[in-house]
Amino acid sequence: MAGNEAGHGAIVRNRDLIDVWIEAPRGNRKQVVYEKILSLIDITDEPSKHLKSNIMKCSQLFGLKMANKWQKVGQSRNRLLQNQVYWLDKIIYRINNDSEENTSSDEEQEPPCHSVGRPRVPFEEASKKTKRRRVAELTTDRSANELQFAVNVVSGSNHSEVSPQIFSFSTAEALALMVDLDISVRGPENKAIVEANKKRIQAEFRAKLSLIVDKPKPGYGSSNDGNTARIFFHNPQTSSDITRVDRELIEKFAIILGVLASGCAIDMEKFESLLEEARNLYIHLYKWYNIPNRVHKVVVHGCEIIDAFCLPIGELSEDALEARHKEVRKHRLSHTRKCSRTDTNKDLMRVLLLTSDPFISSKRKLSSKKYKKCNEAVQNYLKKQENDYLGINLGTITNDTAPSKKSYSD
Repeated sequence: MAGNEAGHGAIVRNRDLIDVWIEAPRGNRKQVVYEKILSLIDITDEPSKHLKSNIMKCSQLFGLKMANKWQKVGQSRNRLLQNQVYWLDKIIYRINNDSEENTSSDEEQEPPCHSVGRPRVPFEEASKKTKRRRVAELTTDRSANELQFAVNVVSGSNHSEVSPQIFSFSTAEALALMVDLDISVRGPENKAIVEANKKRIQAEFRAKLSLIVDKPKPGYGSSNDGNTARIFFHNPQTSSDITRVDRELIEKFAIILGVLASGCAIDMEKFESLLEEARNLYIHLYKWYNIPNRVHKVVVHGCEIIDAFCLPIGELSEDALEARHKEVRKHRLSHTRKCSRTDTNKDLMRVLLLTSDPFISSKRKLSSKKYKKCNEAVQNYLKKQENDYLGINLGTITNDTAPSKKSYSD
């Protein structure tokens, strides 16, 4: 099937290569097919580097397709010849006698074998992972100053399509952009900068506010707990100087969290305006970084969530599923049979139902709930009349004059 045809030069079809591919050892098939194509196109002189590359790519492409079809026909040559006639007659390679170039014809054939697999995606349309892989050599061989100088040279030349895409970011904006684009910190220099900044913040909090920030605790979580948050918001200026976050924004979030945790009825109109002010301030100061999901729930949907409940939001448990974990562990250890898993769970459910019975709970002596005095900024967003009806005097709530839980039911 291979040979010289008028006006077309040497032609190689898939049918000419199947026998050598089947007979060749599994690990050497690509090289055997490559040598077979060279012999069929009858090149007398030493082939050029470009010609060798094209033939090797065609050999690799033929091997991939042949392996797939060979499995489909159950590794039977006769079945392959019967079922794959159209593919076997396709031209896999053609070369002109005068130019040694792989050319296409009007006959049924596959596209020229200039590449194997999917076409190369332009850099602008590639994913972040692909872009990092393509510039890997540049980042390993060149320093950041050299790359920045190269960008300035390109932007200063006549590359009009490149110049508008170059921006200038501050240190904080560049760091937030890196987090938002999910770009990992690579290289010892960048990691050292991030680690040094983290250590600086921890050291300043330890020195100025006696806070241990973002340190793991043995057995559970980290040192970032409620007490840490209270001290952070109680000292907005110091916290702003250390973290370089706007002081006014810290103060507004301190008021929002204080209102939510007060356990009192909230004036929804005033509170909604406070949330809108905080949201607009955040967008104005940090529009280059999207609002985190947890903050979004508070400043955007906070009023909707509060309206959906009958009790003040501060009276609700943080997580109802975790409210009795301590009791479950205690009852499972001391008040259940250990002979079988079924008996253990039965005893546990009975004890939990017993301790949560409303009548029995009403007979239990309740400890008084201690309150801290609300500051004036928080009191402005609470409903005074409803809170007075509940027995809470917003101006005189202290640890000494805290109303008992019984007063809520009067």
